[in-house]
Amino acid sequence: MHFFYLQTDWKLTRNLTLNLGTRYEFATPQYEAQNRLSNFDPATRTIVPAKNGSFRDRSGIEPDTNNWSPRLGLAYTVTPKTVARTGFGTSFIHFNRLGGENILSGNIPWVLRPSIAQLPNQGRCRAGQAIQTCFRPTQDGYPAGFLDPANVSTATTRTLHIPVNTRTAYTASWHFSVQREFSKNLILDVGYVGNRTNKLVILGDLNQARFNRADENLTVDQRRPIQGFTTIQAAPPQGWANYHSLQARLERRFTAGLYVLNSFTYSKALDNAAGHLETFFGDDSRRNVFDLSREKGVSSYDQTLNNTTSAVWDLPFGRGQRFGAQVSKPLDYIAGGWRVTLINTMASGLPGTLRYNTVGRQDIGGVGVSIRPNVTGASLYFPENQREWFRWLDPAAVQPVAATEGNPFGNAGRGTVRGEAFYQADLGLHKTFPLTERFWLEFRGEAFNLLNTTNFVTPDTNRSNVTYGTVTSTRASRQLQFALKLVF
Repeated sequence: MHFFYLQTDWKLTRNLTLNLGTRYEFATPQYEAQNRLSNFDPATRTIVPAKNGSFRDRSGIEPDTNNWSPRLGLAYTVTPKTVARTGFGTSFIHFNRLGGENILSGNIPWVLRPSIAQLPNQGRCRAGQAIQTCFRPTQDGYPAGFLDPANVSTATTRTLHIPVNTRTAYTASWHFSVQREFSKNLILDVGYVGNRTNKLVILGDLNQARFNRADENLTVDQRRPIQGFTTIQAAPPQGWANYHSLQARLERRFTAGLYVLNSFTYSKALDNAAGHLETFFGDDSRRNVFDLSREKGVSSYDQTLNNTTSAVWDLPFGRGQRFGAQVSKPLDYIAGGWRVTLINTMASGLPGTLRYNTVGRQDIGGVGVSIRPNVTGASLYFPENQREWFRWLDPAAVQPVAATEGNPFGNAGRGTVRGEAFYQADLGLHKTFPLTERFWLEFRGEAFNLLNTTNFVTPDTNRSNVTYGTVTSTRASRQLQFALKLVF
């Protein structure tokens, strides 16, 4: 990776300052010292091994040389106690950590991971029968030579693919805020913050099987568009995300050693694919790459309202303080220097995505796509007067798609249900005990979820489960901890 940037601060007037800059970034695609990787070529339907030569030859991907990034910042002093600020900039995402799903050294012959899709109605395998054409129960064990490199082919092992013309993902971020000092120790900051990300790497099966027709019961591999291959897990740059928010911050310092900060956010986050480690409550990072238009929804981490109040209070006891200014040194050692902290968090619940378990004939591939059901009712929730305290979603309002309909994807969208709000108050009690000039003890007592508020997680969103719509667990129960640390 090679980056460089230019930046300048330009003070146009006493009240107006501009921050201008540009940045260029170049990063090669990943390659391997001994060229031990390969990429799938959709045009020739073959696996192309890396070779010595250009970055494209060694990585299988064309480098992106167009990554220029403008930066702009502006600060304007409206009055001696009021400042307006705005800014815009773009940044690039050169490395996407998706586990092993987008590392091309995972293809054959470097890594062997054969898998075979079977259905029981194919009949039990006979001696010498090709295992793609029959059913082999678990108790029969693996077939002979299943992991012999000579017997492993693209028909039995997953192939990884990154489009050769993949461009670098980028994020454009902007904000506008006004900060006002109302009094010596009281400051209010209100602003709008937004961003948009394009060309995010998502996951999907380039060899996703077509649907079984009503008169068919074919296996997944028999219905794949590219024969001779099983799953071709692609990592195309087809993802996007955006975020818009109103943010407010109120800060107050009191003469009695008390500091209070309240931060409030009203926001909405949207995307067309969850991140690889953001698959909460029915969502999944794999997508139906042949119909991404239906994947738009609120992000797995979206919380409409979020308010956090923080307070730090240095207790006014001990020498030099309001109370006990003349106490003895031993008494000051015990009573002085205490600090109390409080963090109170209130946030909207997290979204959930409806899904169901398909039957074998509805299977479309092996990359774990969450297949959503049909919504048939006007409301997904029980009426308030019929809702049990632990079961909120009405099973009658959601139905799995019938196996005879062919297309297993129902009409439900992503993130259409929402969990309960989250409340938590954390309390801390801290004190330092000096021992010598170089040594002292630090005591910390902390209570997380001090009030032991019950916070329910999002209910079960899998319509195939008997627990559908039911809250099955809580989070963040009360915890107490104490620590004594020697500092030197």
